[in-house]
Amino acid sequence: MTQKKKKKQTQNLLNDKSPSFLVIDEWLFHCLDGSNGSEKQYIAGLFILGLLNKYEGKVLVLAESPFQKKLNKLRLITDPRIRGLSQLLHTSIINNSEKTIFIQKDQISDLPARLTKIPLDDQYLFQLFLKKRNSCIVTCDNRLISILRANNIRDITIMTIENFITVFFS
Repeated sequence: MTQKKKKKQTQNLLNDKSPSFLVIDEWLFHCLDGSNGSEKQYIAGLFILGLLNKYEGKVLVLAESPFQKKLNKLRLITDPRIRGLSQLLHTSIINNSEKTIFIQKDQISDLPARLTKIPLDDQYLFQLFLKKRNSCIVTCDNRLISILRANNIRDITIMTIENFITVFFS
């Protein structure tokens, strides 16, 4: 499928507009810290800059989730490039109530039976997704996308970071 077709298909799924809420997989931090290579690190930086400068919705964060724990660890990295993006992410997005909503564990529901194939450590992403309408899960983990496709689950909007950047930030 071409990038243009993917973009149109995703926009149709989201009613031709940017999602109101993003659920971001903690894999973002593995991309950002360079663990997944310099290309993924660059893409993670573009994503953070896009969140700050172009995205008008809000990021959903589950309190005490793997995302929040890795977000806190990111602050300890001393590499200047990573540190700068980490500070930008923390001060301008995560700690900004106009950009982020924190959800407590007692505010989310169990997953429906059709989503039980989702690995336990990723289930919180889908619980957050189901919490708010017009949401999108953004991930670096193609395994999650494959699980949804293999189980013919089409009503959950999930995109790779690269695809999200192409569709909404370019």
